[in-house]
Amino acid sequence: GGDSSGGDSGGAAQTPAASGSPAAGAGKPGGTLRVAIIGEPPAFDPTFTTATITQNTTAHVFETLWAQDNQFSPQPMLLESADIQEEGKVFVLNLRQGVKFHNGEEMKADDVIASLERYAKLSGRGKTLFARVEGLDKIDDYTVRLAFNAPTGIAPVFLQMPDAIIIPKSIADAAPDGEMGEFIGTGPFMLKERLPDRYISLVRFEDYAKRDEPPNNFAGGKTAYFDEIRFIPVSEQAVRSDGLITDEFDFAEDLSKDNFEALEAEPSVELQITLPYYFYGAHFNKSEESMMSNRDLRMALLTAIDMEPVARAGFGDERFWRLGPEISAPESAWYTDAGKQYYDLKDPDKAREMLQAAGYDGTPIRWIATKEYSYNYNMGLVMKDQMEKAGAVIDFQVMDWATLVSQRSQKDAWDIFITGHPSYNHPILQVFLPETWPGWWVNSRKDELMTAIIEETDPAKQLEYIAELQELWWSEACMIKVCEGATLRGYRTRLKGYNNPTDWNFFNAWFEE
Repeated sequence: GGDSSGGDSGGAAQTPAASGSPAAGAGKPGGTLRVAIIGEPPAFDPTFTTATITQNTTAHVFETLWAQDNQFSPQPMLLESADIQEEGKVFVLNLRQGVKFHNGEEMKADDVIASLERYAKLSGRGKTLFARVEGLDKIDDYTVRLAFNAPTGIAPVFLQMPDAIIIPKSIADAAPDGEMGEFIGTGPFMLKERLPDRYISLVRFEDYAKRDEPPNNFAGGKTAYFDEIRFIPVSEQAVRSDGLITDEFDFAEDLSKDNFEALEAEPSVELQITLPYYFYGAHFNKSEESMMSNRDLRMALLTAIDMEPVARAGFGDERFWRLGPEISAPESAWYTDAGKQYYDLKDPDKAREMLQAAGYDGTPIRWIATKEYSYNYNMGLVMKDQMEKAGAVIDFQVMDWATLVSQRSQKDAWDIFITGHPSYNHPILQVFLPETWPGWWVNSRKDELMTAIIEETDPAKQLEYIAELQELWWSEACMIKVCEGATLRGYRTRLKGYNNPTDWNFFNAWFEE
């Protein structure tokens, strides 16, 4: 599975996109875009779940105050502008006027405040940001004052993310603790029908308030050319590939690298290898209810792992992955190799000694896995084998992704699971840093470093804190980060105006025929 934060590959695709951004008037309206996605989204509410599949589908329906551009940086979206006062302690948010929700109501300050209050309660990142908020006040219908207890220059980086969506006050107030009951946003498409395990149907929102700037990933102007977008859950990779070749789908995500040659030979299909993308690895349950709360036990298992065969099992030949200890990709401004002395040790004999020294008694370690993301299952099997060679006993439990996402939230129900996280975002946004995320990393030095990063305005200083945080993450064996993996996507050549952002979206895309 993937646990995202939204973003864009900055044009890093290694195969050329079918076309660039549409010139004004270039796109043709009409048609139904059929998108094969990896499974049923566990919810249709990106504040409620960090699941990537939820964030990618809902990004067409909901919007945020700022939105992420091609350089992963925040640009105003539902904001006209923001006045930053007192060195980043106060943000005066000037809202755009005339922005309509899908229910016909105009978006106003009350909606923004209610949405942000819900985000502060439900989202791990929202809790991190709002721990610093001392005031969220309406000045008038189009102006909100957001006041922090200390400089918080990083606020727009948080508020550009999909968990900070703006929804009507009535809906936000009705769902303070769980998934919202109605799905009303401001985006260029609106939800028409959601039939679990069959499809999610979005239709064009005719009253969409489009921005004037050129398209820029999730920022800038968005045009809904399609009459309908249909997201179809297709859990088998082979079925997604075949459906692309037989024109059952117009776009398919997460294709098997094994099908690369067959797809490449198909003239009506365009392929894209996407890097930077996500990094992948195994999270430990660090809560007191798991034996993995023992750091020495975690470090022993980390010491056993030989990364290359695990990466190969998950992602195929080396075109599709790269190794390294970094949380943020080498292309990003936040790259560091801190903690590399803990990475790729591949020493089962040492690991066996460490397991014994840690008091491991052969109790089965509960690993929850899914076949819906093929890498999850394939990497898991190789890591299981490597850990067993060092003397660990692994209880490998396979389930669907939605069940895994539900089970991982129970502290007594698992010890290890694999997922992926964006390697192209600011590291402060990683969902596994707040101690509320499944994995439950509680550490006071981590909290101090996160605060320092949030406050720091000097990029060089900020990178020093990021390096120390990454070093701490490795020294605590929080996760066995294995590799960065590319994702393979394909689409019918008649799809134009799709630019292969890291988190796919279909604003400004259209059909040629």
